[in-house]
Amino acid sequence: MLTPAEAIHDLDTLFEYIRAAAQEARVVLLPDFYIDHVVATDIEELVQRIQQTAEWGGGNIPTTHTYVIGGNAANTAHALLQLGFHPILIAETSPLGYSLLQQHFPNHMLRIRIGRTASTSVILDGKWGKRTVNVMLSDPGPVSAFGPERLSEEEWRLIRDADLVFVGHWNLNQRGTDLLYAVCKEATGITYADLGDIRHRLSDVEQLKHCVFQHRLLGVLSVNENEARLLTRVDDPVRAAKQLSRLYSIRVDLHTTDYTASYYLGGGPRVSTVSVEVRNPTGAGDVWNAANIAGYLAGLTIPERLAFANLCAAVYVSDPKRRKPSLDAVYRFAKRYLKSVKP
Repeated sequence: MLTPAEAIHDLDTLFEYIRAAAQEARVVLLPDFYIDHVVATDIEELVQRIQQTAEWGGGNIPTTHTYVIGGNAANTAHALLQLGFHPILIAETSPLGYSLLQQHFPNHMLRIRIGRTASTSVILDGKWGKRTVNVMLSDPGPVSAFGPERLSEEEWRLIRDADLVFVGHWNLNQRGTDLLYAVCKEATGITYADLGDIRHRLSDVEQLKHCVFQHRLLGVLSVNENEARLLTRVDDPVRAAKQLSRLYSIRVDLHTTDYTASYYLGGGPRVSTVSVEVRNPTGAGDVWNAANIAGYLAGLTIPERLAFANLCAAVYVSDPKRRKPSLDAVYRFAKRYLKSVKP
């Protein structure tokens, strides 16, 4: 396994490639945007306080709250925007959700249907034992049945013209297999999918494999260790990811807390993550995906792409203000990191 320092041969050249790609690449992301209500707290303590309050007959529990944009596609698009790219986000939300999106994206990057309801989540973000975790209570709203028929001809044109198309949130979209199949058939660039937490859709996984994976339609599948295990029923995430890549001729990009990897036809490199204090776990996978996508579009080598994504994720999770990192912030962090590990 390589370290990020071993994977990166020339930091300045790597960032030049990213900057050049950011100006030219066409990226489309769909279909989910959530209004996320984040509750930052010690989750174990909160569970005890909820039980005590319920036994008391009800009452108030003071906590710290923030409202942020959420959803695989929207979060990944916003992270790409912070890295200097010009993503197009296709989604559906309420007037309230649209006003929130307009605070984060220029109007020309938004292809949003405005309806009566929005996708929303309450996210418990904090300590559980010795780990920092997040627990999401989600109402998928309009994204729960987002099929290909919701896309306009102009949106299909954007998908066909894109260098990369990202499809997220299969796990809570009952039309997710239909949407992913249709997008993969129409797209001419890289197709990149993040399924989300699939525990509640295991009965639909075989249909996904039959309709999309077995037809060799998907280019890149991004998974964490739990998703890799569930898709294959193999306990070891590395073996699971290799098996997926070999069976379906898909590039499988595996991201875990300790390392990341990219496998195709059963082979590929691993790169360790950067050790930082985790202050903000929510959305880390989306930031990693955005940086990984940037690496694809910039034509980085596989180890460089993984190292760049790991550096971006480290900057994000160590920021208590939950800011998605700019390219300059990642560069400064990378310079400090390389200086600290190289003799």
